[in-house]
Amino acid sequence: MNSKWADCKLSQIVEVASGQGAPQLSDNFGKDGYPFVRAGSLDSLVKGASEDTCEHVSADVASRYRLRLFPQGTVLFAKSGMSATIGRVYQLRKPAYVVNHLAALIPTERCVPNYLKYWLQANSPSRLIQDASYPSIRLSDISEVKIPLPPLDEQLRIAIILDKAEAIRQQRQKSMRLTEDFLRSVFLEM
Repeated sequence: MNSKWADCKLSQIVEVASGQGAPQLSDNFGKDGYPFVRAGSLDSLVKGASEDTCEHVSADVASRYRLRLFPQGTVLFAKSGMSATIGRVYQLRKPAYVVNHLAALIPTERCVPNYLKYWLQANSPSRLIQDASYPSIRLSDISEVKIPLPPLDEQLRIAIILDKAEAIRQQRQKSMRLTEDFLRSVFLEM
């Protein structure tokens, strides 16, 4: 890290928030509206699944339950339960509603969302858990986390490099799976 970069509290560069409780009735969910992201959804989303695979909530249901629609670019991670110990970090690709077990960091103009996501992946939010027998992270603790903050153009440059590295990593995993499948099929033919 560059020693010239100032450390900022997260609360100075993002809005630290939390989702709301999930609607309890199954008929509150459907195919219309915006995705509803749960803590359990993070695993598949981080692995590349589309937010369209999540349950959806209509505007009518969202209004009834006073759900907040989080904007594209919001960075999510679990803040309570065993999911918080895993440290999965996800960035919304489109607006979505979010369950209350997730912390939602809404970047301001001072922060590039991808930079924030990669920083949190490297500095797992799970380190903020104070009691392993009751894993939870307080929003106030999240707000106080210090992050090195380079200028916006440098944040963007770092994020672009890491995006490319992530794309290469995913391509390599895909190639390895295809190779394994090929070897398995050749072996079965023999």
